[in-house]
Amino acid sequence: MALALARRLLMVLLLAGTRVAAPPPPQVSPSEETVGGITAMYNFGDSISDTGNLLRQGDTGILRYTTGLPYGVTIGRPTGRCSDGFLMIDFLAEDLGLPLLNPYLDRRADFTHGVNFAVAGATALSTTALANRGVTVPHTNSSLGVQLRWFKEFMSSTTNSPREIRKKLASSLVMLGEIGGNDYNYVFLQRRGTNGRYDPISNATRSAESLAHALALVPEVVQSIADAAKEVLDMGATRMVIPGNFPIGCLPSYLRAATASRPASLRDGDGCLGGAALRRACCGASGGAYNFDSNRLCGAPGTTVCADPSRRPSWDGIHLTQHGYRVMTELLYRRGLACPAAVKLPRQKPCPPVS
Repeated sequence: MALALARRLLMVLLLAGTRVAAPPPPQVSPSEETVGGITAMYNFGDSISDTGNLLRQGDTGILRYTTGLPYGVTIGRPTGRCSDGFLMIDFLAEDLGLPLLNPYLDRRADFTHGVNFAVAGATALSTTALANRGVTVPHTNSSLGVQLRWFKEFMSSTTNSPREIRKKLASSLVMLGEIGGNDYNYVFLQRRGTNGRYDPISNATRSAESLAHALALVPEVVQSIADAAKEVLDMGATRMVIPGNFPIGCLPSYLRAATASRPASLRDGDGCLGGAALRRACCGASGGAYNFDSNRLCGAPGTTVCADPSRRPSWDGIHLTQHGYRVMTELLYRRGLACPAAVKLPRQKPCPPVS
């Protein structure tokens, strides 16, 4: 019962979005017109939208497997994306008529139409702030604050004045997230050690202590995202999307961690969709209902890949497949699930009237 309540609360927290008001977008001259009047896109986030920054940072720890095949298998090569292929940020750029966003750390890349600052494993709170609260960040120090600093440095280096920055941002879309999910993940994927810190373990902990710790972080995580949004809006951004996290309690990694402590018949009581294809990761090692083993992640020796990733929403038990991300992009930005709409796309279903 406590575990079911814990997962429900976690899903509610991670699905909660932050809405920041902004002035209506200015008119863009026909010579600059693209889909929705957007000529550039700037993205902040974590592994849900990283297109190669962690790959270029070097030591990726447990995420090292994402830098080689089978990651990228659907598009023929690994790119640093944590999926078999493309991500939501790629499909959104395509829908807007923009080139795919290059990672900021690829210094030879073309950033004319935007930059991707997202880094896999990144958190909303700084690594120092999390360490002070007993949470270890194992993958990267490039938190939202670091990405925001990169953004400011980039804008300053490519313009001559704050006025030019405002002009550039007036025809840009800012994607601030998804970010913050890892702040909670690192709490649930670690346990209290004898030294009072959090020590890594192989399976997620669903204890009341870890839930309470995650709950305590929520106000700070939300405030960190809101503060970053305000800074970017103050610089001149007029169109911004702040995505929430999807229900990570329904991912194969979390479901697998709960298997030992609760019978399978209770799992769908938490609101997770049933069906083997929905629960089972395409790439993994353990077989079974979830095909997820935290000691042998996708890409490790002994792991296998399903015959058709497009028939599974989950790629590696943590991230989605290219097909899963394509469907989510369609539902959010064309089918009216993300309202009010920050961008206008062809064949976009209008948002329902506000009652």
